[in-house]
Order: sequence, then C-alpha cells, then structure tokens
Amino acid sequence: MDNVITVDQSKCVYCGVCKRACPEEAIKTVCSTCMYSDEIIVPEITGETSIIEKDCVNCSWCAEICPKDTIDIVKPFTGLIELIETEDAKCKGESCHACVDVCPCNAVEIIDNIAVTNPTFCNLCGACIGTCPQHIRHLDRTSMKLTNINSESWEEILNKLLD
Repeated sequence: MDNVITVDQSKCVYCGVCKRACPEEAIKTVCSTCMYSDEIIVPEITGETSIIEKDCVNCSWCAEICPKDTIDIVKPFTGLIELIETEDAKCKGESCHACVDVCPCNAVEIIDNIAVTNPTFCNLCGACIGTCPQHIRHLDRTSMKLTNINSESWEEILNKLLD
C-alpha cells in the first residue's frame, strides 16, 4: 500500500500522544536536536514523527488522538462489519471476547455484555470474523484502496476479499 498513512511534519509538535495510542507500536518520534537522535521521551519542539509502515494496521487511533490533526490515514477497505444474532446464536460478551482478543486495531470492546466494533478504528481486516465461535460477526467489504498493486494475479486474489 502506498501512502496509506502520512504525518504532516509542519503541524506536528512531537508530543508523542499518537505513539502511546498505537496498538502496534508502529510510530516513532525522534529528537532531531539530541546528540544521538534518541527517541523523544519528553515532548520537544523539534523532531520527527514517522510511521513504521510494516507494523501499521491502519486503525486510525493516532489520527483520532492527535491534538494538531497531523496524521492522515487511508484505510485499505471500505465496508461494514456487524453482529447478526439469531435465536440460536447470540454474542457471549465477557464470557467469550475472542474478537476483542484478536483485533489488531483495538476496535472491538464489550459493552453491556455484547462485542461492539467501533468503525472509526476498524480496518475491516476480518480477524474477528474467523475467531467468533458463534459465527455471528459478518463483514461486507465494498471496495479496496490499494494503489500499489501491479500484478494482475494479486489484484485477482485481493478482489476475492470483496466477495
């Protein structure tokens, strides 16, 4: 994925809030005035905030929490994830919470003993779908926003994720 997350360095005050919010430790803030460019411990006026793209899951926590609106994220998929309970299959909430445990984005939480997905932070990866023992989580991906696909084979495979 190209440019799925960017940091506007001209707005960033290097407070490190985004780094602390990241569920995957994919953000690094580095002091540019320190002798060895060590990681910033105390907020600085100068520095650099960077995303470690191989670790980023595009969850939006950093963008949501940033006090200066410096981070822009393009989620890889659009769509909807929902619980569809039946008479025979209901969410077990606190007694199960498999979806909470597996979510790389920390987008699922138990509210009133039901697993609720926050769409702001969900990247529609589908990890929770396969782990739900009640099989009541449903995912409908409607589009992909992957710009670096140069192979027809890969494009074909990735388009199957939309089915």
